[in-house]
Parts: sequence; structure tokens; C-alpha cells
Amino acid sequence: MRANEQQIEEYKLDRAVRLGLEQARRTRSRRGISACRTRIGYGALAAVLLTSLAALLILAPNQNPGGNAAQKGVSGPAASLNPAAQPPDYAMKQIDSHKDWKKALEHGLYQPINQTQEKNGYRVTVDGVLADSKVVIVFYTAENLEGNAPIKLIRSTQLNFGSETGSVGYDNPYFESDPKKASVTFGRFEFFNADSTTDLTPGTLAFSGYWGNEALPEEDQALMEFSFSINPELDKAAVEKTIPINQSVKVAGDTITIKDALMGPLHTWIVVDFSKSLQPIEDLYQPKLTIGTGNNLVHLYAFLNLPYLKMRNEPNKIVLPFEGGIYEKDTSTITLMANGIERSTLLSQQITVNTDTGQIIHAPDDRLKFEGITKQDGQLLLSLSLKPSANGGENYMKQSFDLNSTFTDTKGNEFTFKTPSKTSISADGTANQVTVGLEDRKYNQPLTFTVPFYQGAIIESPITVTGKEETAK
Repeated sequence: MRANEQQIEEYKLDRAVRLGLEQARRTRSRRGISACRTRIGYGALAAVLLTSLAALLILAPNQNPGGNAAQKGVSGPAASLNPAAQPPDYAMKQIDSHKDWKKALEHGLYQPINQTQEKNGYRVTVDGVLADSKVVIVFYTAENLEGNAPIKLIRSTQLNFGSETGSVGYDNPYFESDPKKASVTFGRFEFFNADSTTDLTPGTLAFSGYWGNEALPEEDQALMEFSFSINPELDKAAVEKTIPINQSVKVAGDTITIKDALMGPLHTWIVVDFSKSLQPIEDLYQPKLTIGTGNNLVHLYAFLNLPYLKMRNEPNKIVLPFEGGIYEKDTSTITLMANGIERSTLLSQQITVNTDTGQIIHAPDDRLKFEGITKQDGQLLLSLSLKPSANGGENYMKQSFDLNSTFTDTKGNEFTFKTPSKTSISADGTANQVTVGLEDRKYNQPLTFTVPFYQGAIIESPITVTGKEETAK
């Protein structure tokens, strides 16, 4: 029954039931009433009816309590995609907790996949996907065939759509254990495409990833690859729209242009252009998005752990991703608000310090301070701190910063830390501190250290822009 439920779409099964009943009726007519009274005639008819009844029982537990989209009066091309396709019970529970996912399901955007692979004692089944042109939510069942330790998708290695490798983010992994069997887990993960010119769907989605118990070494994990077609016959003109905003704002001398709002069933992408900025900008600070007005005002939430997406081949643009939007009552007005900008100082920065005099020769900005160098346990302990910038207020990125494990002196000689860098927050909570142990010796000053990821300062300045959908004249 489980296999039939997964492999046969409901509308096809309904058609088979109707054909079975029609065939029985015709058989009965040809044989006549007397033939139907024979044991063989009754048996044939009973077999057909029992098959039909079994098929209906298979479907009965998985019917959408609210009815399918056609029954609820959903109009437009999207309503005819595949409203009868229903996800497994675990996926349905997850979808029920997301309003935009439920609406996408009602409009037929869920697609059964039912692909299974086994490797290294693990069995993984991609049950189905909920997809539009920018977001693909993959639902899977994973089982550890050799024990009760749960397994999950640990990391994704590659994603292709169509014939291209996409500019895609992988995010929001989630899994839960089967309460009836500890070795089975149900999970999901999501793919995001930031490219405004290329869609995830319709097309072929191919991805590979490592599955297993993340507590075990990599050789005990299994690399599995899946490839399947995603083609919901999506009429983009009917279920997607672009609301132009095209407004520029200035923050601390930087010009930021909010370009467009790209809206679909599962996404609202806000395109931001930083090409006119005097200094590099990493992101908008605490962005919020609302659509509609008055009683129809709805707040859209940003995707977790995905503050922005880089536009492929367009380094000066980013995409701010938010959940859902197109099926709301009023999408004619969309407003983006932010508390400011976060400056970017690029991923890797160098710091030059004269540890003899306590002088910082070079730093990415004036937030970096020399806190001292002391002798302890046969080594030199160097301490630096990253404080708020003068125009950043108290709200800055309070994430720790780190140093690479090697440094050089002024003659280019390379040295390794005797004690790895340790990071912490200052006692008053206003600075990030890093402390490293150097060999106790005389160095050719100054010394150069590398910060692999230097946090940008936040400039607080309110940003509010509103766009309206253009109506045909």
C-alpha cells in the first residue's frame, strides 16, 4: 500500500478505478443477468470491486481534509497542475506549519519523486519536492539499515539545474526521528537560486550530498547522487510577478538602489544594487518586508541562516530572500525596511603590528585596538580587540574574529603560533578580543597577521522604500 501510494498519482488511480468499474459493467451486460449469477461471474465482479475499494482505501488516509484546489474554487492555470498529489504524512505536517507552503500545495506545486538509493548500510528516499522557479524544498526519508543511530543529510556537495551549475544556496536542513523506529528519520532541505535570469524550474535538478551520522568519520558516511525532473508546467505569467521598486537611498555616503521584488509562490526576492556605493557593503541591517496595506498587510519572514544571496556574475548585486508572497490577498504594494547597512571589508584582511612598541601599523579600520603583549609560560601572549566604529553605535557584529595560524615578520620570515588564537567578548560586551601565543624571541618588527574573515561595521540609518505593481492602462 505504501509503494502504491507513492508511485501512483491520485488522478491516475481514480481513472483506473473508473475504468475498472466500467469494464465490469460492460462484462456484466455481455454475459447477461444469468451469467453474472454464476460463481465465476460473481468472482470476476467481486475482484474488480475489491480492487477498486482497496485503491480507495489507499487514498483515503491521505486526502487533504480541506479538499483539493479544484474543489475549493482555486482558479487560474496553477490550479490544474496536480492538486491531487499529496505528500507523505510527515511532509504534510511540516507543510501545515507554513502558510505559503500550504497554498503552494493547494495550487498543485507538490511533485512526487520516490527515488531510493542504498549505500554503506544507509537507505535514502527522496519522497517529493515542493517547488517554484527559485525555491526547491526536498522531502526525504532516511534509514540506517545497520543500527538505530539516526542519519541525515550532513552536507550538500553540488547542485545542477538544467545544463548549468546554479548560483544556489543550500539551507534550512531539518530532520526528525520516526517515533516508531529509531533508525528512520524524516527530513527536508531547501535549495535557492539567486540568479534573476535562470530558474530552478522547470528543468532537471541534480544534486549530491553526504548522508549518515555526523558523529562518525567521513569514510563512514555515504555520498549519494539524485537526479530528477522538476516540471510542474508552471505558468510563470500566472503565478509569478515582478514589482518594480527602482528607488535609491543614501546611507553614510553610500548609494543603494532597491531594484525589483521578484514574487512567486514560495519566494519573494528583493534585488539590491550596490554598484554606486563608495565603500563595499555586505548586507542591509535587519531587513523587514511587508506586502499589502491596511487590513491586508502581511509581514514576510527572511529565510533562516540565509541573510542574502550573491547574484551570479553580478558582484555588485545581492538578493534578500523572503518566504512566500504571491498567494497573499494584496501584492500590489511591497515595502522594504532596514535599520541600516553592514559594511564589508572583504573576507580576508591583514593586520600589521609592532609588538615591541604596541603600535598598530595597518588595520582595516580604526575599530581594531592593541590590548597588550605579556610573557606567560614561556611565550608571548598578544591581545587585540575589535571595537565598534565611531558611527556604528552599540549595534555592531558581536561575532568573534580569528587569526590565521601563521604570521610573518618584516623580512618575510614565516612563524607559527605556539598557542592557537582564542576569541572572546570583552567583559563589558563592547568588543571582540583575540589572544594568541607567540614564541618568546626577538622579532624583526613589525609583524603581519591575517584575519580570514573580518566583520564589517554596521551603520545605523533607517531605510524605507515602497514599490507598487504596475497596472495595465
